Amino acid sequence: LAGGIAHDFNNLLTAILGYSEIMLSLTKEGDQFYKPVTIIQNAAEKGAELAKKILTITRKEKMETRPVDINEVVKNSMELLQRSIPMSIEIVTNLREDLPKIKADPSQMQQVIMNLCVNARDAMPHGGIIQVKAQNRILDEQYSRMNLEAKPGSYVEVSITDAGMGMPPEILERIFEPFFTTKAIGKGTGLGLSTAYAIVKSHGGFINVYSEVGKGTTFRVYIPAQTEGKVPTLGEKHDHPLGRGELILVVDDEAAIREITRATLEAYGYSVVTAIDGTEAIAIYVEQKDSIALVLTDMMMPFLDGTATVRALQKINPQVKILVVSGLTQNAPSSTFSGEKTVRFLHKPFTSETLLTELRLLLESSDEPMGRH
Repeated sequence: LAGGIAHDFNNLLTAILGYSEIMLSLTKEGDQFYKPVTIIQNAAEKGAELAKKILTITRKEKMETRPVDINEVVKNSMELLQRSIPMSIEIVTNLREDLPKIKADPSQMQQVIMNLCVNARDAMPHGGIIQVKAQNRILDEQYSRMNLEAKPGSYVEVSITDAGMGMPPEILERIFEPFFTTKAIGKGTGLGLSTAYAIVKSHGGFINVYSEVGKGTTFRVYIPAQTEGKVPTLGEKHDHPLGRGELILVVDDEAAIREITRATLEAYGYSVVTAIDGTEAIAIYVEQKDSIALVLTDMMMPFLDGTATVRALQKINPQVKILVVSGLTQNAPSSTFSGEKTVRFLHKPFTSETLLTELRLLLESSDEPMGRH
């Protein structure tokens, strides 16, 4: 229905734009009708852009795909964004030069990046830093079970992080809905994020978003790479670091994440006990602190968040080793626990290799300050 309306709307706008151009050609700046006709033409052009977004959401806009270097798309997007980003905001890019190409429509991918950057800009009315990063990611079964939209395989990941206001869960779960917006009337159409989501889905990819109120938001866009990597599965043994029977306390309010993390750790030689939140984790740790070698905890949980959980565990045992998990890349736990030798930081979602490597590093070393991966 929306696609059909947008199509008819485009036909009307074509006539309006055509006749406004004729009228402009018959007038000149300063004439009585020049300004009104210019306003009509600008409004029609904005309407055409809106119709294009609706067609993208309904997947009726033609997509022309070819091998694309995502770094070039990001660089072109940054040049265009300079006009709309205020001086109080700095965009920092971190692009890997060895990235595989993706099969994509470059103009649509540019629209995704620009929409997400504009969203980041609007989240920081008082200024700040937007981080744009591109890297290659091989996602395994561990990752795909943590994110149902993901399939194991090789991807190019573009992440866009702001240090803005962040979003509460009730807003976060609706941000990709068409026409949903928290902005004032007339300040936004509510189509920017839904358009980005539709474009990424049409390219066989997916978007992850992580947000903490008062700390910021990270959007991660995953597009399948044209060069497929070897995809690990839980049924195989790989050259990942093995456990030696250590007992790991896994703390996460998401049951699916607890269980896939347990399965991975047990497959690689660890024993596991789980907790659904910080309160239960503290109770378990008090009872088994002599047996638990390390605590793996999420940052965003009900009742007692990750930071409060870590501080409570450290009061019980100042030497407790803790692997902190968060979806944010900036204003993350790395600053909260900076310099603490018994704490490391892990981005979520994570692959089996990343989890097992970080776990082993922390178990075997107490001399390094917390890392970021």
